[in-house]
Amino acid sequence: MANTVKRATARRKAEAAIAQRAEEFHRHETSLREIIADYFEASERAENVRADAKAKTTKARNQADEHIARIQQQAENDAAGYEHQAGAAVARMLEIGETPKSIADALGITLARVRDIQRPVTKPGKNTPRAE
Repeated sequence: MANTVKRATARRKAEAAIAQRAEEFHRHETSLREIIADYFEASERAENVRADAKAKTTKARNQADEHIARIQQQAENDAAGYEHQAGAAVARMLEIGETPKSIADALGITLARVRDIQRPVTKPGKNTPRAE
């Protein structure tokens, strides 16, 4: 009987140790579950912040690109008027008898540029292609 009592006492101690170990394991698992949930929550928030920033920067870039295009278009429109005035000045020089070479030298532009300007002011003749 003494052995049976000793054995029962040993089993109770073993069960208590296992129960304590199981309780520690359960607390550890609960803590680990919370830590893992914190990780995933923080990671998802970080991804959302980056996605929001990307959307905002894309929108800002698109708006900037549109603004730049409007500025460039306005500059081209304004420049075209001045180009027309410059071409008219070359045409007037041709009208008063200046040669394309003398105009190119006086203005510091290429002879090809003078001829490009000269083309619209020449009247259609034998050597000028006709519009079809």
